[in-house]
Formats: sequence, structure tokens, C-alpha cells
Amino acid sequence: MDSGVLQHFAFTVGCSVGALPSTYLGLPLFHSRISKSLWCPVIEKVQKRLSIWKDKMLSKVGRLILIRACLSGIPMHYLSFMHCPSSVVKDLERIYRNFLWKGATEDFKYHLVNWRKVCLPKSKGGLGIHRIALVNQAFMLKWCWRINMDRSASWSKLVILNFGVEGDTWFMGWHSPRKLSVIWRYIFKLFDEFRNRIRWAVGNGQHTLFWRDIWLGSVPLRISHPSLCRVAALPDATVLGTLGSNHSHSTDWTSVFRRALREDEVIALSSLESLIGSFYKDDDRPDSLIWSPSTDGSFTMAFAYKALLPSSDAHVSRRAWQLLAPPKVQFFIWSSLHGKILTRDVLARRGQQLNSLLCPSCDTWMETADHLLLHCEYTWKIWTWFVEQFNCSWAVPSSLASLLTMSPPSHLSTTGLLMLRCLIAFLPWAIWGERNKRIFQTKSKQWEEVAHSVQTFVIQWLVVQGKLKDSEVARPAWGVIASARSFCPPSTPAAWIPPPAGTIKVDFDSSSLGNPGPAGYGGVFWNSEGDILMSYAGPIGIEDSTSAEVHGVLHALRHFQNRFSSPLLIEGDSSNVISWCKQTSAPPWRFLYIFREISFLTSTFVHEWHCTPRSANSLADSLAKEGTQLSAPIVRVSPPFVN
Repeated sequence: MDSGVLQHFAFTVGCSVGALPSTYLGLPLFHSRISKSLWCPVIEKVQKRLSIWKDKMLSKVGRLILIRACLSGIPMHYLSFMHCPSSVVKDLERIYRNFLWKGATEDFKYHLVNWRKVCLPKSKGGLGIHRIALVNQAFMLKWCWRINMDRSASWSKLVILNFGVEGDTWFMGWHSPRKLSVIWRYIFKLFDEFRNRIRWAVGNGQHTLFWRDIWLGSVPLRISHPSLCRVAALPDATVLGTLGSNHSHSTDWTSVFRRALREDEVIALSSLESLIGSFYKDDDRPDSLIWSPSTDGSFTMAFAYKALLPSSDAHVSRRAWQLLAPPKVQFFIWSSLHGKILTRDVLARRGQQLNSLLCPSCDTWMETADHLLLHCEYTWKIWTWFVEQFNCSWAVPSSLASLLTMSPPSHLSTTGLLMLRCLIAFLPWAIWGERNKRIFQTKSKQWEEVAHSVQTFVIQWLVVQGKLKDSEVARPAWGVIASARSFCPPSTPAAWIPPPAGTIKVDFDSSSLGNPGPAGYGGVFWNSEGDILMSYAGPIGIEDSTSAEVHGVLHALRHFQNRFSSPLLIEGDSSNVISWCKQTSAPPWRFLYIFREISFLTSTFVHEWHCTPRSANSLADSLAKEGTQLSAPIVRVSPPFVN
């Protein structure tokens, strides 16, 4: 377009003339594919933050905090709106990695632990640094979630109009990805991941696909019952279209399938009907999406990121962060538990040419982390001295990991346990410092000097942290502090109280052997005279303790509805479940259908919820344990009420 015409248009509209690429609200506007050049301002901004003083003034823990609190936040704005190329991810993570292990200098220093392990959560053995690629994917999943939750928003309508399909399940069938923009094409690639992480909370069933969506169980019905899905007349039918407005467990299945079912398919249908029997439909509510990785079903970036992390078991190094010690000492213990501190055996494996591989303290055995920190004669004398100070005995642990997983002595007081948590961190740290002085400064101390310095460090740290009073420090021996238990009067069992006149009370409980394991429920109905009206017990199946407690409430209400009509006082010893029933807090989404039925049942009679101490609920507890051993429910309406 002619520049004069363009200027005339700009003057008429009242705007300036610009050209792409440009920046708007901190983000680049462009018409081509996403390239590394678009991310150059972000990379430069990260590098500018790494001045030399931050290297000289900060330890590894300080640099770790700076990465997590500052550097990781710089690219977040870009990551939330566009795909980050792999080359940019590598450059940014290289900056983080180098800064963590060697600071902002160019000097050579070893990277002690693999970066993939470093980026795991602390509970899994890492340092909790976020992987950039996974953060980017989590942000894109957020757009998948928002476009389904904010359907009335103008931007959502525009996206669905341009890229989606008609109907309420637009993300189930997009137009060809070639029509998508560069950004939405990347989001489109994540929709399979998104669909695997969501499920539907069915209300009236208008928007949930009966066979294709996850709404009953942990997988779609087309996967759990493939033989039935293959003969379905309408594979894309909704729950409402299949079950009707009120299924009542009496669906006309002949209209659902396109032919008569074979014998094996009839068996599969029986299994499906049993599964649907646990589903409580609410025609007054619309269907809604649930983000399954979260507890309450709502989407959060934290749960989205955790869902994208590779599965891994908990690592013993997570215990390093539970020790009472300064962060730099915890970091050292964390490195030791990974076997990555630079002992001579590790240096040899990394290609260092050493004059000797022997331990500098005993000059007898090869220096490894476990030998240096535990088994060396010099070190073991210090450990033995502290064991005597605590007035206890122990077997020699095979490794530092075994030491951290050992159960503490039962005779130690609360203060003694705090001292032990300090000692396990400070003693290896002091041994490592003594080892480095022997090698690099040719200085050495007797083991008694090291032991007394560790003792001083532990006491001072506990005082600074407010865990120990100055008056206690003056006591003559550690054993007095560590072993002295404060007197606690014995607790008095809570008394059971009958319900008010004209009221029935049910004490319910559940039990799970294994959590999850074989579970059972049980309960007792009482009148105001303290007489038992009925007891019941039954099996639940394989459930965890929380799920068993929720089922216990439901069975108590079902028994009451079938037999009684008086006002009901409902008592249980699970404060969480009682809180969910009273609606003072939201229950986990996995119990959604159960709490819908609980809400429906309690709406038909006068009731009151009470949380009772476990000691006042022993009869229901014994019945619940009996229920775990049963193969079918039992109801006792006459003595004996308990087996």
C-alpha cells in the first residue's frame, strides 16, 4: 500500500503506523513461525541478571533460591502465550544449570547432579527447579481448560468460530490443523494430553459423551467396555441421550445398540449396569469439567505441572530438607545422598588423575561418601561419642541413606529428637570440612575437637531457631536434655452420650486394611434411652481409608431411610468427612456422586452432624472391622448386636 494512503488512513482512525514484528503488552506480534529471535529479549534479560557479585556473594543454595524465585519467572509471560522452541529451552536451562553449579564465572566446575534429577520436586529427590518445556505445556493446557470453561467470553467464541466445530464438545473434533495459527497449532497437539487429564461431572448429561468421555470410572466406557461400544447405534451419544432424563437403572438398552447382543456382550452389559448403579444423576445441574490431577477438580498451574512430570518414586534425599540445619548444610546432605559429593572415588570416575584414592583421615580405605561420613575410624569415634551422649546404642548403618531412615530412640524427649535431627546434618558437614582442611590446608584436628565443635553448633543453632532455651543450654550433659521427658497426664477416654429425647443417633465408622486394602463399614442406631435399635456391617471392596469413611456415611443414611423417620443425629470420628457432609469444606471431586446422593438423602429428614472422638466410637469401629471380613452385608435388629 502506498505510504501516503497509509498515513491518511492512520490519521483518519487516530493511530500510528507500525510494522510487524512489533511488541504489544510485552509480547511480540508476528506473522511468521515462532523463531529463536523472538525469544532473544528474554534470554538477554536472564543473562543481565547474572552479575559477578551474585556469584561471589551467594552459595549454591543462594543461587538455587535466585533461580527459583527470580530467573525462572523472567520467561513466564512469554511461556504463558506461545510455544517455546527447544533451542530456547536448551539455552535458558544451560544458563540456569551453569549458574547453579559454578555461578556467573567461566571457571570450570563440576555439575554434581544430573539436571533432570535437579528439576524433580524435592519430594522426588530434586531441587524443585521447574522444567521450562513442562511449564510451557502447562500454560497451553490452561488455555485448553479456559476455552471450555469461558465459553461465553468473546475471545472463546472467536477461537471456536475460527478453529472449532459446532456443538459443546468442540475440542473432540477440530478442523484440519493447517487452518490453525502457529500458537493454536501447538495447543492442538496437547489436546490428547488434556483429554486424558479431564473427566466430566455429569449433571443432566446433555454435554457428556456416553462412550467417549471419562465420566464413570477412570477410563472412557469405549475402553472399559469395547465390545458394547462397537455395537452402539450412536457412538457419539450423550449420557442424557443414552440413559434418559431419569435412568432409574431401567434403561431401554434395545434402542442403544444396533443389533441384539451376544452372550458375551450381555455379560459385559451386566457389568456396565452395575457400574452405572453407583452413579447418581442430577438433572438440575449442568455437566461440568473436572481437572482430575487436582483434589477439588479445579485447574491450577501447580497441578497441571505435576501431572506432566515423569512418574518417579520418592527419593531418600527428600529427608535432607527435613533436618534442622542451615540450607547450605541441607544442600550438602542432599548431594551426599545422591552420592555426588566430590570424594576421591567420584573424582576418579570423572577422569581426575589422583595420587591416592585413600581416605585422608584414616589412610587405609578408599574414600567414598559413606566411608568418609560414617565408616572411617576417625569418623566413627565421633559418632560413637554422640551415641553415648544420647544414652543409647545402635547398629552401624550401611549408608548415609540408611542413617536417615532409621527410627529414632524411643526414650528421647522432644528436645532430644530436635538435637538428633540437627546432629545428623551438622556432623557429616563438619567431617567434610575437616577432610578439606586436611587436603588443601594440611591442617588436622583430633576427633574430640571436631565432636565438641559439632556439639556447640547444634546447641547454638537450636537456640537461634528458638527450639532450645538458654536455660537448658547450661545443663551439664546432653543426656539430661535429650532423655528428660515432660510429664503428660494420662488422657481420659471420651464418654458416649445418648441422643436427646425423640431423636435417633447413628454412630458410623469404616475400616481399611492396607490403605488401600479390603475395607468395611459398620454402625449402630441408638434411641434416647441408650438402647441399641439396630447394628449393621458390610464389605466395601478395595478402598483407601478416606473413601471407606465416605461410603460409611452413605450406608448409614441408606439404613436410616429404609427403617426410621425420627430426627437423626449422625456421629463419626472422621473430622474431614463430617466437614464435607456439613458443607463447611468442599469434598474431593472423586466423591462427587456419593455426596450428591448424601445431599439428596439428608434433604428428606431432619438431621445434625457431629464429630466424635474415636474413643467414643469404639462399637462402630469394631463393627467396621467385622465388615472387612464379610462377603455380604448383615443387619442385626435384635441382640446380640455385636459379633
